Amino acid sequence: MKSTYFNVTSIIALVIGVITFSGCLNSNGNKISSQVRFGMQVDDFDSTLVSGNNDSLFIDRMRFVYGDGSVVIDQDTNSVVPTPTDWLQFGLNQNSGNPIAMFSASSGTFSNFVLSVQKAPTNNSNIDADFTDSTTQYSMIIEGKYNGSDFSYKMDRSFKASLEITPPVQVPQYNAAYTFLIHTSPRLWFTNHQGGFYNPKTADDTTNINGNIENSFSIETINNSGSL
Repeated sequence: MKSTYFNVTSIIALVIGVITFSGCLNSNGNKISSQVRFGMQVDDFDSTLVSGNNDSLFIDRMRFVYGDGSVVIDQDTNSVVPTPTDWLQFGLNQNSGNPIAMFSASSGTFSNFVLSVQKAPTNNSNIDADFTDSTTQYSMIIEGKYNGSDFSYKMDRSFKASLEITPPVQVPQYNAAYTFLIHTSPRLWFTNHQGGFYNPKTADDTTNINGNIENSFSIETINNSGSL
């Protein structure tokens, strides 16, 4: 199976490498192309969450499918960073590290990121087999423990999270390094209005959980290198 797994050590090494190399280039006047990364961080991942009602929630694995609807908007040219040419699967488990890289770009003025989470196509080698069964195709699978009991929550609809980058970030052609980090959290997925957690094993709570997931994404801009 193809995947987009990158561990946190690789991302940190990449950022440090860009900063260190750029600093060296300053001393002799050379230029390197700017580096831009779009990645995701799941906050509170693999930590036990406890609600005000003493419900406990632990997430040890989450996966979702994304496709060619995921785009990065370049405001300068009204164009998009090239999108995946195939269906891809994002996955995070206890051994993956956090955050995970998703897209890369170079220069431009970045104003919006659209993450398209889509129901898995059938018979696709990029996607785990448990995203489809005899009757349903799923877009996201979340596994963990709710009040000590194992669960596997499967989302059966597609959605798009449009994340505005405010203010837009202008990345020059040379000697800059930025990370745009998309955040989400299991606390946002499952918290109910009564101060507890929705039960991921109860079909009655599915609509509320799905709505929480769709509204849980935000984006953070990190200037890795400063003015070079």
